[in-house]
Amino acid sequence: MIRPLIFISAPLEGSGLPWRNVSAAAVVAADLMDRGFAVIVPHASVMLDMLAPRPREAWLANDVAVLSRCDAVYRLPGVSPGADQECREAEMRLIPVFRSLDALLD
Repeated sequence: MIRPLIFISAPLEGSGLPWRNVSAAAVVAADLMDRGFAVIVPHASVMLDMLAPRPREAWLANDVAVLSRCDAVYRLPGVSPGADQECREAEMRLIPVFRSLDALLD
């Protein structure tokens, strides 16, 4: 069985505590995995950036490249220019963007 690949799009910054947003995305990703989905969590770039720093634009470009291979995007709530950009990119590629778990599961 091929598991749908879901891109988690969510705020990274904004709270002043990026680890809070990283943790929230990880919890959602684990829940989706438990439900049979494969997931991409671009928030992992926080750790990668600690080891191999890149400009924000480089991470967003990488996200878009990965996003183009996904079956859907799950957009978590919150203000985020980066997540908004990811969703626009998905919509341009006709990749569905879901804003609630119920809608994604349907």
